[in-house]
Amino acid sequence: MPGQIAAILGYGDDNRRFVAEYDRVKSLVRQLLWNEQDGIFENRYWDGRFSKSLSPTNFYPLLAGIATADRQNAWCASICSIPRVLGQVRHSYDFPE
Repeated sequence: MPGQIAAILGYGDDNRRFVAEYDRVKSLVRQLLWNEQDGIFENRYWDGRFSKSLSPTNFYPLLAGIATADRQNAWCASICSIPRVLGQVRHSYDFPE
């Protein structure tokens, strides 16, 4: 969005800088925060492990246009299959009804 605003205002250099930064961050998020096994963008701990807690940040790559169509579909399938409400820890063991 900052790039679009800069373009509308005629600030071409700022537009290019913002777009380049968006592309850089988009690439990093796609590489580092996508968990193929879980089919969702997840936070990471400092040691590199994925966090299994759901939070609003799990949604940000979709809202920011970072997720590819395949990952959007996988993400939606994963979120819809979680037997708990958002904010709860999810693990591979069974949840009580």
